[in-house]
Amino acid sequence: MKANRNDPPAFGTWLMELFGNSKEASNLLGDLHELYSRRLQENGFAKARLYYWVDFISILIHQPLRKKKTFHTSSNNMGLLFNYFKVASRNLMRQKLHTGINIVGLSIGFTFSLLIFLYVAHELSYDSFHKNGKNIYLLPMTWHFNETVMPTGANCSVGGPFMEDAFPEVVKSVRISMSALSFSKNGEGINEKDVFFADSTFFSIFTFPFLQGDSSSALTKPNSIVITRKSAEKYFGADWANQNTLGKQIVGTNGKAYAITGIIENVPSNSELQFNFVVSFSSLKISRATPTWDNSEFYTYVLLSDHADVDDIKSKIPVRMEEKFGKDGRSTIDLDLIPLREVYLQSSGYNVPNTSNIIYIRIFSFVATLIILIATINYINMATARSMERALEVGVRKVMGAERSQLFNQFLSESLIVTIFSLLMAIMLASLLLPAFNILTGKSLSLEPLGTPLNILLFIGGGLLISLLSGIYPAVFVSGYSPSKVLKGKLKDSSQGIRLRESLVLGQFFISILLIISTLMVSDQIRFIQNKSLGFERKKLVGLSLDSLSRTRINVLKNSLAEESIITHTTATYQFPTRISHQTAMSLKNETENDRKLLTAVCVDSDFVKTVGLEVAAGRDLTHNVDETSPTWEILINQSAADFFGWSEEEAIGKELKVWQTDGVIKGVLKDFHFSSLHDPISPLVVFSGNQAQRYSYLIVNISGSPTEIKNILETHWKKVNSESPFELRFLDEQYESMYKKETQLRNIINAFSVLAILISILGLFGLASYSILQRTKELGIRKVLGASITGLIGLVSKRFIRLVVIAFILAIPFNWYLMNQWLSTFAYHTTFNWWIVLGAGLTTILLAMGTVIYHAFEAARVNPSKTLRSQ
Repeated sequence: MKANRNDPPAFGTWLMELFGNSKEASNLLGDLHELYSRRLQENGFAKARLYYWVDFISILIHQPLRKKKTFHTSSNNMGLLFNYFKVASRNLMRQKLHTGINIVGLSIGFTFSLLIFLYVAHELSYDSFHKNGKNIYLLPMTWHFNETVMPTGANCSVGGPFMEDAFPEVVKSVRISMSALSFSKNGEGINEKDVFFADSTFFSIFTFPFLQGDSSSALTKPNSIVITRKSAEKYFGADWANQNTLGKQIVGTNGKAYAITGIIENVPSNSELQFNFVVSFSSLKISRATPTWDNSEFYTYVLLSDHADVDDIKSKIPVRMEEKFGKDGRSTIDLDLIPLREVYLQSSGYNVPNTSNIIYIRIFSFVATLIILIATINYINMATARSMERALEVGVRKVMGAERSQLFNQFLSESLIVTIFSLLMAIMLASLLLPAFNILTGKSLSLEPLGTPLNILLFIGGGLLISLLSGIYPAVFVSGYSPSKVLKGKLKDSSQGIRLRESLVLGQFFISILLIISTLMVSDQIRFIQNKSLGFERKKLVGLSLDSLSRTRINVLKNSLAEESIITHTTATYQFPTRISHQTAMSLKNETENDRKLLTAVCVDSDFVKTVGLEVAAGRDLTHNVDETSPTWEILINQSAADFFGWSEEEAIGKELKVWQTDGVIKGVLKDFHFSSLHDPISPLVVFSGNQAQRYSYLIVNISGSPTEIKNILETHWKKVNSESPFELRFLDEQYESMYKKETQLRNIINAFSVLAILISILGLFGLASYSILQRTKELGIRKVLGASITGLIGLVSKRFIRLVVIAFILAIPFNWYLMNQWLSTFAYHTTFNWWIVLGAGLTTILLAMGTVIYHAFEAARVNPSKTLRSQ
């Protein structure tokens, strides 16, 4: 019966009955209700309600509710607690199917949520080990050239020194140039990518423990180098510690020697700065270390004093720059400060290497929560569905004197046992699945973080919370049965209970379908990326990394490779065709410095266009390599660059551009091609040719053979020409796909979770359908006697569940449409919201649900009605 608005608050009545002595609660409620009725007439609804709660709280303070004493409460609390768990264990063992489904569902949910917890904890722990971590800030910058804005995590060589001079709060700064060097070991070259050139303050700002050497002086001299433990083992063997390694030299393939001044512990995996070698900043070529604001290649960090006001410093940076350089001198540069702990997850706008994005942490955490929610819903559904079976038990216990709170505790005990057992199973499963999960995420996670006191408390607290959430409603629901109705056989499953279970089932499948469609859409976008035409055939291209020695022999190597029939063309270039990102300032003829434009540019040789397979839209290709000392260079621009300057393709031919302080003439316009991530639209590009071997980083080779065959051929020619330099081959197709590693990880993780979600949901539906059909056994027997067919009975029983799955599917569609369109909008080039994916996911889920329900319905429908009617 629906409550009248003027009735006393039902919640207060429920609290009093739940925790109070039955007789005492009845007397107190009578007094409260009498006062409430009188005040309602005299003072109105609002004041009557207010005074009701004032009186209610006053009773709790001055006259605490006392429990009715029974023979149960005379024993000690530990004995009573032990009895709860003993009886709960018996009940769980009697219902093996119900218990098994709950434990399997919760164990699966806990296992993968635990793995996600380890992943999230690792990601959030980045750079937390530095002693001065809270005072360390990255100093990124933003270039402004007219209408062009370019944020970058790197800074100019003078950025750090400027901050030290301008702000007394800046204790010290460090500049880091991320580079690669080739070292020689036993006559063979080894290409090392994780090399830093850094100021002598590097180890006083960051905390990387020294095993040998002095951190304060390790980088003070030119050609000094600090190496990690694994690098020491790599170059000097496992017994490096007994070899007096300090002072020994590591020699580059170009003959330059670096003296080892320190050996540190391996860099932790949760460090945004990943390196194996740190070389003194003074070892850099003078041209790179020259103080200037014109080139940003140094990742600069500053250490602030304990009492520094970061916001105040940020607000004063423009003023101090104007004071030092004048208004025009600072108009193109903005500086920022990002806390070290935020660099890894919250600096995506500055394109800092080796970083991630906080959005993925939120997605994975949200999905893990959904999985736990689905598993918890299973428990609630199964417990309330079985409530009719346990009604007689509740009635007898109440007649024997059991209080409602005791019954409440009894049912919570069952929930706690299931949760604890599931958590233990989850820990074992997580340890078994962790290696595969590490491969999936590209991390090196372990269960070690679970052993910290804080995480132990979180783990136990989380288990208790889930136990409470999953058990509290069934406990309240079942413990509230009236003993008179139960023992007289008049208790029936309420429509409210049925609607609640249906709502929970609907919620489960809503979440499952949401995850399935999301997985398929992410997979579709990744497939789109893999199949997208970039404007050239990337699968035919491979790249050879060049070091300082092999750069001087490029032409010799190209001539040697030209002898092979499976090699079509070769070209030397500064960057891969799929990863051109270097931006530089340039201007048209007769323009001033203030009119400069910031454009993406790449230095190549004259074979670039035909090797990569680009199309010339107007003009001609590069014809020859111009000497570095030549007064003019040959230039190609893409169609987007012509649009940027406001030229037609034909008008662009013959225009003059100044690049790197050298005049160049535009000889041709290239058709637009994708030279960076599909997250970004195609931007203006300038391709210029100059015979500048020291600016080339790769030799790109166009091949027509198999990867294995081409690797052997290239390595043979390489060793013939560059025997001292390391051979390193890269396939452009693999390089391209590695740009979308985060999206691939997202796809794989959500795919695993969507499978889990549907599995747990189907498990719950399996158990719920089993109990639902069991309750209708007598009805099915009578209908069969009256002539109902097995098909008709199956339809009768299953339509309610199928209807819920269909509704869940319909509700999931608009949510998926919105979420996926939001994610796809992060790509400049993306697939569309494919309806065949939506229909396929919905149909698959509906068929799985139908199969689960129809199985039980068929088993019940084919039973001989004489058996079911006799037993009931």
